[in-house]
Amino acid sequence: MANNDILRKFSQPLTELIVDTQTYADLRRTLLFHLNEELGNIVAPSEGFQAVAFETVQWAWRHGKMIELAKAVASEVPGRDDAAALVRDMENRDMENAVADAPTDNVRPTPPPPDKLLGEFSDRRLAWDRERGSLEVLAGRQILESVGQVLAAVIQAKIKDIPRDEAQEFETVVHRIGEIKSRVMFLDGGKSVSAFWTDGDALLEKASRSLEQFRIGAS
Repeated sequence: MANNDILRKFSQPLTELIVDTQTYADLRRTLLFHLNEELGNIVAPSEGFQAVAFETVQWAWRHGKMIELAKAVASEVPGRDDAAALVRDMENRDMENAVADAPTDNVRPTPPPPDKLLGEFSDRRLAWDRERGSLEVLAGRQILESVGQVLAAVIQAKIKDIPRDEAQEFETVVHRIGEIKSRVMFLDGGKSVSAFWTDGDALLEKASRSLEQFRIGAS
């Protein structure tokens, strides 16, 4: 079977399996644990997880790791017969020779332009405002994580040479996002929950200013 035929045969079911069984956080953990790869280095933040899954499969194909990715995803859902069947089918094909002929350039997906990054951030900011003040912070944690992905894309993008002090500011915000979204909430009459949202507000405002400067500098 020709390489392109193999890619067409397996890319869609593998993408669908990832979308059906994983979240962004799950896929990031799967790649780190099984392939020693950081998801943020493979695909820039996208409009949806479907696109992230698709680009991850394409990356695995280009780098000869498609069957390795399939095995990693399947290992996270041992009860899924379709996942095991997909791996067996891939093993029965001449996958090793096929991936050896696949493109091996290390070209990353084209970074989103500044306006797209700002648009993605604005969408997440609106989502934050909708959830603001809720006693349940899970949605807030997920929003902060996705904001961190947008800022990480800014740092990685080659749209312009980011000055050192500006890059450090982005990195500081990303680090603070990790701290806030990982906070433990206590039974303290809502004080820790309130602090989560208040500190998140301040952080998102800082991120907004940084992104605006990035847009101006890239224009």
